[in-house]
Amino acid sequence: MPVTFRGAIIDVETSDLFPSRGEVITFGFFSAGEIRIYQKTEQGDDYEFDSIVRSALKLLPRPFFAYNSDFETSWLGVRFELDLMIKWKRLTEDLKGNSNFIKKWPRLSELISIPYEYYRGKVENSGSEIVKLWKMYLKTRDKLNLLRIIYHNKYDLIRECCLLLWDEDTIRLFAEIIEFESENPKTIEEESISKGRQYSDHTK
Repeated sequence: MPVTFRGAIIDVETSDLFPSRGEVITFGFFSAGEIRIYQKTEQGDDYEFDSIVRSALKLLPRPFFAYNSDFETSWLGVRFELDLMIKWKRLTEDLKGNSNFIKKWPRLSELISIPYEYYRGKVENSGSEIVKLWKMYLKTRDKLNLLRIIYHNKYDLIRECCLLLWDEDTIRLFAEIIEFESENPKTIEEESISKGRQYSDHTK
């Protein structure tokens, strides 16, 4: 069953962290239940690729979504209506007083992992490795490097779609659970043991 929502999730991969030193090399979007990804194969000016990106940005339905949308805006020069990272920035800030909680803002891959990682460990290249993969492709022309970039982009679009489905009430409940578990670790442990006994008795 296709996932449908109003608007478009957009994700780009770039050859550098800063627009003044690099270029967009991968442009992907998730809209109308479909994922499309366009990949550059040559460094420098590429009229066909640039034309596709410009046309897509004009034709894709609003609103636009992205995780850490400031990054996409800096490269594409368009406005995003919703940054999917904002909810999680807010949650991190709210929980900073909890000594057991990670203090930094989460990467997208830290919020949602891909199924392969459960079975085979790390199989996906991280966002920080994209620049290296692009340089390796330009040097060796090994298209496997391009494929790894494309799959990273695809996984991020799927992750962003999942985050879009998390509403504020769900995140608020999640925060309350974290705080409760931190304040009552023994209670949670005892309850888990008790439930474990119940399940065990039930299966006998």
